[in-house]
Amino acid sequence: MELVILKLVSGDVVMGRYDEENSPEGKRRLLKPMNLMLDPMQGGVGMMPYDAVFSQEEPEFMDFKEEHIMHNIKVHPTFEEAYVKQTSGIELAA
Repeated sequence: MELVILKLVSGDVVMGRYDEENSPEGKRRLLKPMNLMLDPMQGGVGMMPYDAVFSQEEPEFMDFKEEHIMHNIKVHPTFEEAYVKQTSGIELAA
């Protein structure tokens, strides 16, 4: 499953594994979606489970309507390493 970053019309930037096989019609299903945000204290980008602020849970997947997606952004290897570490606890070898 491909790791993707989606920029939504809401302004949210979400990263997750695109589950093409199980996506409902007209939607994109992301597994373990993570919200990306600027972290000025660390001088970079922070990551937290999408919608965790409101639900207090880590969603296993989330469906996004195609019309709510503005951009599909290529994932930089640094982001992929951080995503894998955060969602699985596994650190990728350099």
